[in-house]
Formats: sequence, C-alpha cells, structure tokens
Amino acid sequence: MSKKLFISSILALLMVFIHQNSWAEGTGLPKAPNWSFGAEIPILKELGVTYKGPANGPNPAIENAKIINSWGYKAKPIEEIKDLLPEEFYEVLQNPKKWGDFRINEIANIPIPTKGTLYEKYLELTEKYKGTCTLDARGQLQNYVGGRPFPGADPEKDIMKLMWNWEKTYYRDDMPAGFLASNIDASGFTRNAFAEKLVMRFDTRLEADPNPIYQPNPKGIDNILAYGYTAPYNVAGMIQLTYRYYDPDKEDDTWMYIPAMRRVRRMSTAQRQDRMPAGMNFIYDTNEGFQGKLARWHWKYLGKKVMLSPANGTTQLQIDLKGHMTGVDNRYYRTTMYIVEGTPEKAITLSKIKLYIDSERLLIPYAVNYDVKGRPWFFQYYGYSPDGKWIPCPYNMFSIDLQRTYSTRALLTSTDFNLSMKPEDFSMEVLKRKFQQR
Repeated sequence: MSKKLFISSILALLMVFIHQNSWAEGTGLPKAPNWSFGAEIPILKELGVTYKGPANGPNPAIENAKIINSWGYKAKPIEEIKDLLPEEFYEVLQNPKKWGDFRINEIANIPIPTKGTLYEKYLELTEKYKGTCTLDARGQLQNYVGGRPFPGADPEKDIMKLMWNWEKTYYRDDMPAGFLASNIDASGFTRNAFAEKLVMRFDTRLEADPNPIYQPNPKGIDNILAYGYTAPYNVAGMIQLTYRYYDPDKEDDTWMYIPAMRRVRRMSTAQRQDRMPAGMNFIYDTNEGFQGKLARWHWKYLGKKVMLSPANGTTQLQIDLKGHMTGVDNRYYRTTMYIVEGTPEKAITLSKIKLYIDSERLLIPYAVNYDVKGRPWFFQYYGYSPDGKWIPCPYNMFSIDLQRTYSTRALLTSTDFNLSMKPEDFSMEVLKRKFQQR
C-alpha cells in the first residue's frame, strides 16, 4: 500500500470513528444509560461483525446541521409534538418504561442538491420520459424506463400515480448491505442475527451499467432480492432468494436454502404475509413500509399532514440495548406526509396497512400494519439517511408489536451502492458459495 493511500485510509477510518462517537455531544444533550452508538454496539462484537458504515461515508450537510429543537429524553416534553407524529408512534414514546428512551432532534429541511449528484440524472430522466408512462386497467405501470413516472401527480385524483412515484423514487441501482436484526421481548430476552442483503433493480438505474434499464431482460424481472445469514450458528448459511416480475399476475419466485437440510425449498406466495426469518418482527410484503406488488393491493388516499420526518436522518447506528428502538437520537425535519391505506387482495395475516409517505423524498419513514381483525399490530420506523453521495438508505429501523411487548431493532452495518451487479450474481449456487458456512 502506498503512503498516500495508507494516510487516506487512516483519515477515512478516523472520520467514521468521530462520526460514530460524537453524536450526543453534537446535540448538546446526554445519552440515555442504555443507548449505544456505532461500532461500540456490543451486539456486533458478540456476533463477530465488523462495523464498516456507508462506503460513501456520512453526509456532512446532514450530520453537521444545527439542531433547532429536541424533544424526549432530557429535552422538551413529547406532548409538544403530538400532532407532528403518527398516533401509534406518539403512544409508544409516551411510555418509555415499557419501550425505552427516545429523543427527536429537529433540523432545517436540507434539499438534495440538484447539481453534481445522481439525483440530477434522476431529474433528467424524469424530464426526458415525461408523459410516456401509463397505467393499465389493473393499475400496473406501463412504458417505464427511468425517473419519476408521473411528475406532479395529485394523489387526491389518482392514488396509483402517487404509489408508482414512490415505487420508482430516487434510490440505489443495486446494493450489498450488512444488517443486524435484534429481537427483544418483554422480559428483556434478546435474540440476534446477522445477514447480508443483496438487491438489484432493472429500471431507473442511474449509475450502474447498463443504465437506465438493464437489458436484455427476457423474463421481465423487476428486481432481485437475496438475504444470506451468517450468524448465529443455527441460522448461518440460510439463504433466501426472490425474483420479482413486472407482470402483476406472475407470482414472485422465492426459494429458501436451509443448511440443516442441505436443500432448497420453494416458498408459497401466501407466505408474503408471514414474518421474516430469525424471529424478525418484519413481514415480507410490508418490509421498508411496503414490498408487495402495488397492483395486487387496493389503495386509498387518506389525506396529508405536516409531520416530522426522519428521512434526512443520520447514518450513525443508534440502539437502545434494553429498549425496543433504534434511531434513538435521530434527526428530523418538517414536511408534508401523504397518508395512504393499502388493502391486500387476499387477507392472510394482514387486513390493511397505513403508510406515511414523505412528500419530498417519496420515502416511507412510518408504517402501521393491522391484523385480520383490523387492530393495529406492528408500528414500523425507518430512519432514512443520505450518505456522502446523497443516496438514501434506512440505517436505523425497528418494528414494534403493539399487541405484545416484542420488537425487532434493525441496523445497517455496511452499505455500498451501484456496483453493476448482474443476474448471475444471484443464482443460488453463487449465493451458497458466498454465504454457506457449514
């Protein structure tokens, strides 16, 4: 390694260390006793995980932004911002003895730069293909290549156009990401797992070759998603692989490799409303707010409201080791949220979901899942953060079971983007060589 490269590497590591260990001092407020941040989170060490952070580094504009107000732990009372939060979230924050301590820090709204970033290319694609997209009778998107399919769409007039704008929002082309899933129950008993998530999408590609669409694509693949579990021992080597197709009537192809059986098993589409593996409190179809097929759900616009959004949060990992939440000292800004209700064509474990869509970022920071009796079941939180290149990703996530004291706290320990992944990288044989440990 050259001297110049060695020095650059040391400086990069120092920047991450400072970022991960100076947050409480930056807010001017103390940490709660059970909060743990960044590489110092003991669960990572227990699982033998090395914290790497985002490959593009943290975003200085967000991380160095001035705190305007703070509410929650050692700050102003949460009651002051009751109307700026989802009702379910507010009720959770009102009960720190049950769910843990939490603080909300408000910063000014910092827009994504429209020059010198991939967002500039996204806007160029939006303008280039403006007016070319349509919806069929089923509500499925047609003729899409890249950018925002329906710029300026009014959700009151056509909710499906809003949902497709969300589905095709500014995001990554492909991504490998390490994530911690930490489940905790009412007694404080914790079960932890670690996996790597691999994602590749086939349209609105901004950087990875080929772009803006991946061709050839004879099977009509929309995206490919894989999870490879590496810890603890009882789930190490387990792999899940899903192919999602554009055709709304073509079911997802999902396979699970189970190392104890040394067999690959095909999953039923009915399992899309099941919990994800390793005891996680996230459901396949509603992970990150929603991961089902838009045209297979019925959508209703409920209105809009000014709220506090964590869609410009920190890339710093933040967890309450004894409580049920991550992003415990995150950053928020005020924006209008679109509130949307989704109902599945067939209710299996879910009767409906409620999504809060950030109208500026078109990301979902909050979501509520309802059980088959129509009762609030899971409250989900996604602390999205733009990295050093302004690519957003949810680094701090949690899902709380509102009917029992149980939750999953999820943290992204590493992210990289737009590496020009190819479909052959997602074959089960390739994934087995990558993840199989026994």
